Amino acid sequence: GRLYLVDNEPRGFIIGEYQHPELVTIHFAKADAAIKGLYQHMYQDFAQHLPDTVKWMNWEQDLGDPNLRQSKEAYRPELHLKKMRVCKR
Repeated sequence: GRLYLVDNEPRGFIIGEYQHPELVTIHFAKADAAIKGLYQHMYQDFAQHLPDTVKWMNWEQDLGDPNLRQSKEAYRPELHLKKMRVCKR
């Protein structure tokens, strides 16, 4: 994860997890929405600090939030995977 400070105050963070050497899943990304461009800076900075082995970033689901979906689409994802649920019978 990474913590982002603005004027020495915490204003955003990202928490991710390596699934394997080529894939990182971002579980949480929160930022002060009043600071224009902070989310974009956080995503770029986070990606630039990943090892060269990482080829994919999974941003998990958008929970049906159209604004979050639009934000994620702005990064032109290479693909979308359908969510599946496995149940025990």
